[in-house]
Amino acid sequence: MRIVPISKFASMAYCRRQIYLTLIKGIKPVRREIFHGIEQHNLSGKREAKMSPHTIINKASEPSSSLNFPFESLLTSFIYDSFLFIGKPDRVIKKGSKIYVEEEKYVKHSYGIFFESWKLQLLAYCHSLSEGETVFEYGNLRERIDFPEDEFLYYVTERDLETGETIRAYEPKKYNFEELEGSLRDFTAIMRSDTPPEVSNTSRCTNCSLSRACYL
Repeated sequence: MRIVPISKFASMAYCRRQIYLTLIKGIKPVRREIFHGIEQHNLSGKREAKMSPHTIINKASEPSSSLNFPFESLLTSFIYDSFLFIGKPDRVIKKGSKIYVEEEKYVKHSYGIFFESWKLQLLAYCHSLSEGETVFEYGNLRERIDFPEDEFLYYVTERDLETGETIRAYEPKKYNFEELEGSLRDFTAIMRSDTPPEVSNTSRCTNCSLSRACYL
């Protein structure tokens, strides 16, 4: 079974050919901003107050409880058409029967647009938490977590690339599998095709670190 990082699957919304280049050809994009974003991203978990793992497990099992899971503490996965999609949402917040999935994006300034790649990544996380398998990993504890019959919502928080301060938090959107299903079918078709897909948007090619690889 082929393992697919959910973050790479989401890049299909930016350009369908990226799936072919990164997952089939094994070409990696390189941008200085990406690495700076990763550094800030890693600091997010260190800013949190520590909680007892067993306290988290107990609160997670209470139907009416409110709980902020520690940063990237949930490893979640689901299977679709013999592909195993796997990833760690940045933040998962439980408010009674509602589960909020937050993704942090480190940017130089707010884009003011909820990009399709962001939406696709968060839809996949919501589907995985809802229908797949989720494991809570915190300290030395590793335990299965279930979210039965919960309502899932997702949103993005843009943070300043230099300081990590919040620039903008987008309004939560309700998860709907029908918005994800077509992209999953498209993904599996690309992965099984003998030829690369057409470039989705040629206007982006000049700023894409993979653009030269498209024609190798």
